[in-house]
Amino acid sequence: MSRRWLVASAMLLAWVTPLAGMAETRAGTVVLPPNMPPPDMSKAQAHDSFVELIGRAMSGINNKGVQMRIAQGVASILPRVADDLQHAKGVLVIIPVQVSQTDSGDYQSLIGSGLEYVGIGSSPADANLAYTSSDRLSQGGKPDPEASLSYWFTKSSDGSIKIAYSQLSWLKRGTFALYGERKLAKYDWVRARQDEVGRLARSFAAQTRDANLQSEMTKLENQRTAALKELDELNRRLYEELAQAQRAAESGRILQLVGFGLELYQFKLKASEGLNPANKAALMNEQTSAGVLQKLTEIETNSNSEATLIQQRVLVETNTYDGIETKQIYILQKSRVPVGNLPSGSDPQLEQP
Repeated sequence: MSRRWLVASAMLLAWVTPLAGMAETRAGTVVLPPNMPPPDMSKAQAHDSFVELIGRAMSGINNKGVQMRIAQGVASILPRVADDLQHAKGVLVIIPVQVSQTDSGDYQSLIGSGLEYVGIGSSPADANLAYTSSDRLSQGGKPDPEASLSYWFTKSSDGSIKIAYSQLSWLKRGTFALYGERKLAKYDWVRARQDEVGRLARSFAAQTRDANLQSEMTKLENQRTAALKELDELNRRLYEELAQAQRAAESGRILQLVGFGLELYQFKLKASEGLNPANKAALMNEQTSAGVLQKLTEIETNSNSEATLIQQRVLVETNTYDGIETKQIYILQKSRVPVGNLPSGSDPQLEQP
């Protein structure tokens, strides 16, 4: 977790009195004990200190009505957060606040429902990056990056839930930094989505008590893994055939321009550079420079033809994979496994904030 993330110490203190003996607070952290029932908001609101305590995490918000709505909203989603954390490292929630100028100063108000349940991720930036690349972005006013908040929920080894928070501006900077790192590392956006679907499928299969669903998900996951393996092999072969065709074409063009001054053996060596062993052997068997050039043309034609056939198979296998993944996601959705913030499978194309 980034050092910029502040750990709220107030969010759940209001539950200590109505749920005496069940809640625990620790310095520098917010803790919801394992198996704790959902909070009773009618009791929580009865405590005068609730808004004050929640306000410690909202020092930039001076509107008490907004503070209360945020407090209610965060408390209301905790049961969902607890469910989602069974399958994830953390859950991100954003509180979008807009600021407008009035005669009496800045006026703060919530945008839309006042709470954007972003979803799961391995870090706040990871969750937000997946959300940014989706079509679920909130509509309406533009959130103020300093007044708006982001909450990051995680689970401790003992099952308790911790809440950390930051200003939206920090989250955005962290998200863009992560995006930059992934771009430099040539991050595989497609594989990231595939890996996350597989992780959630395996997590569900390991935790569900429904033997039929467990069996079905395990079968689908095995099929999905096999389809991915087949796709990887096909794409490897496709890349190889296209590379052979390109290399043969380039060698033919170069040798037609400058190659006739070379001895036959050197001519054949130059022509075979970058080709696979089978194509190289075929070239070395040619007895004339013209024969070598003709063989290069044949290699280019054959490789392009093979690439076309492989592309057709890739299309078929991709449809097979997509069908398996769709079935998995359908089961996961029905079983309330958090699939709403899956990576999109494509570069989100973030712009410098």
